[in-house]
Amino acid sequence: MKHLENEQKARGGCPADWVWIVPPMGGSLVSVYHQEMLDYRLSPCYDYQDEAWKAHVWKKDKVKLTAQKSNPKRKFGFREIARAVKFSAKLMAKALARRIRATIIYATETGKSERYAKTLFDVFKYGFDVNVVCAEHYDLAHLEHEALLLVVTSTFGNGDPPDNGKEIAAYLHQLSCPDDISGKKSQSYIRMDTRSVEGSFSRQTTFADQDNFMDTGGPLSNVRYAVFGLGSSSYPHFCAFAHYVDQSLSALGGECILPIHTGDELRGQDQSFKLWAHEVFKVACDVFCLGDDVNMVDAQAALSNGDSSWSKGRYRLRANAAAVSEDLQTALSGTYNKNVQQCKLLSRRNLQSKQSTRQTILVQLESEEDISYQPGDHVAIFAENDPQQVAALLDRLGMRPNQAPIQVEVLVEKASGMAVTKSWKALVRLPVAPMEVLFASFLDITTPPSQMLLESLASLARSSEEHDRLLQLSKNTEEYEAWKTFKWPTLLEVLEEFQSVEVDATLLLIELPQLQPRFYSISSSPLTNPKVIDATVGLISYRTQNGTGPVHNGVCTAFLSQRKLDSPVHYYIRTASTFRLPEKMTVPIYMIGAGTGIAPFRSFWQHFEKLRASHRADNVEAHLIFGCRNSELDHIYQAEIDQLQRDGVLTSFHLALSRQANVPKTYVQDIIPKIAATLLPDVRVREAHIYVCGDVGMAAGVYNAIRQAFEAGGFTAVQTQHLMNHLRSTDRYHEDIFGNYNMASGH
Repeated sequence: MKHLENEQKARGGCPADWVWIVPPMGGSLVSVYHQEMLDYRLSPCYDYQDEAWKAHVWKKDKVKLTAQKSNPKRKFGFREIARAVKFSAKLMAKALARRIRATIIYATETGKSERYAKTLFDVFKYGFDVNVVCAEHYDLAHLEHEALLLVVTSTFGNGDPPDNGKEIAAYLHQLSCPDDISGKKSQSYIRMDTRSVEGSFSRQTTFADQDNFMDTGGPLSNVRYAVFGLGSSSYPHFCAFAHYVDQSLSALGGECILPIHTGDELRGQDQSFKLWAHEVFKVACDVFCLGDDVNMVDAQAALSNGDSSWSKGRYRLRANAAAVSEDLQTALSGTYNKNVQQCKLLSRRNLQSKQSTRQTILVQLESEEDISYQPGDHVAIFAENDPQQVAALLDRLGMRPNQAPIQVEVLVEKASGMAVTKSWKALVRLPVAPMEVLFASFLDITTPPSQMLLESLASLARSSEEHDRLLQLSKNTEEYEAWKTFKWPTLLEVLEEFQSVEVDATLLLIELPQLQPRFYSISSSPLTNPKVIDATVGLISYRTQNGTGPVHNGVCTAFLSQRKLDSPVHYYIRTASTFRLPEKMTVPIYMIGAGTGIAPFRSFWQHFEKLRASHRADNVEAHLIFGCRNSELDHIYQAEIDQLQRDGVLTSFHLALSRQANVPKTYVQDIIPKIAATLLPDVRVREAHIYVCGDVGMAAGVYNAIRQAFEAGGFTAVQTQHLMNHLRSTDRYHEDIFGNYNMASGH
């Protein structure tokens, strides 16, 4: 109280107040007060100074503060930002809605068509609302509503569609032939004449009779389209499926904006595609009047620098010791989208004489469960690259084996309103696995690098001379083909030739093609042993550089010949629906093959034996024509064939010898005139089936020999051609043909 009085006298007041306290234990009338003092300071007084480095305002900050005061920044709330994003998205949606919709469909066996389709997407996104889809995932009901349809497809084997293109092939056939209600699964309507394809390896094709196919009233009259076909001229029916798609779309009323183009695996396929992609984009923009709205320079640059192409810093490897690496069977199934199974290598024996310089082996694969297949089907074997090459490649990259599983990730930019966010996204092209597993089982390291890969390697070369050389090879197709044909270099040999290249592991994981399975005709019948598959494999070994270079071995043949017995082998069955035995086993069967072309016929005669033993087919009439070089060296399965003749399983057997001493050179087609007296009436009257298996040259020779036999028998050329077409359309002329061996096949 005294302090309060003194303050009142000296300063005229006191920063304090009296507060009445009601004691918790007392009555409400108890007068108890306490004085609460407020915070106040007496002047003058002394204070501690703030740290100068915290409070000092520098000159440059004074200028900034002055500018902010004169022009203060506006702060946006969340609601305002959300409205801006919504408005921007609406504008983008309207812009895309005004764009012409383009659909890119691809069908592939090896993955190259998919890569080309994604590159095409990078180009067309500059002017179209574009979508890329695999043929097997495409909703066929949308086909007639497409504004622009682009098809990129390969051809498998003997003119057949790839596995993921079979549905669209059947759909086009159904639209073209609505009256065909046979329900047959034949793909013979796709195949073209076996005669060799003439002209340039990499060419564009126009059909003189294309207008005859046009029907403006057809179901696809509103569709504009273009087709690019991939293939190898070493095989018959070059790009036959692409031609079939092109002709079918035209016949159904579609408008072709650019004649079909093809790319040959043996001659500048990458460059052919780039030229077509540039041209088809330009034509599409002209057709839809988009020329003034599209930046052609950026679109052209996308062919080399698109979203799907490699660039330094765009990809990374993420090693994660905690990652669970898939087992090889699961990884192969997921990567190749096949039902991959595991078996063991049961046995292996050489079928040729010890005096022969070549080897053909009979490989037996055993599964724990029954294998579902039919005589004539193929077994696709997943081989592994040479372990020494894999180890050398890892050493070149500066990597050690037995490291943790890795995941390839790509840096993805995503626009969100006015901002662009970047994030790393895992790629699904390859499984999560150690680097040595990826190089051994998933990547093709033996096929010569493509021009695209050489262009990327050029950017990593420290030597200007090597940089220029790599760039020259990547741009000059003729020089590249000459270099490739002479050296046929593996990836490792290229890196040894260009030692200044500081190769990036991500480049190889992105640009190298996938290691494809190798197909072999099954040489056994499921009636013999349903758990065992036989394959007849001719070993391949050659020297490059005209016989002076290093020795190269076939990837799969070396794998099967060197693999330890009882080791696991991964495979799947590929149905050969056009090379099946007839439903009626009472019709005559003619089997014509040379070399390893006898492989599927072994499955046939084993099937005949079991059917005869069970009295399900006592009267099978089977004729076998087999060709080899020398009966003493190359007559594989001679003992089995001799036994078949003794048992009456074979009605007749004819052997053609092309390099036997003191024997006239004879090929299998030379046997046709000798058996014409039996063959011609069997075909015309008894509905005989003819099976041909071998390389393209041999198959063409047999086809022409049969044509000539009918013409010699009184048929005109036109009648003969109609007859041959009828045999194919009714699935009575069967071919299982492989290309003449060249280093590109790499089996």
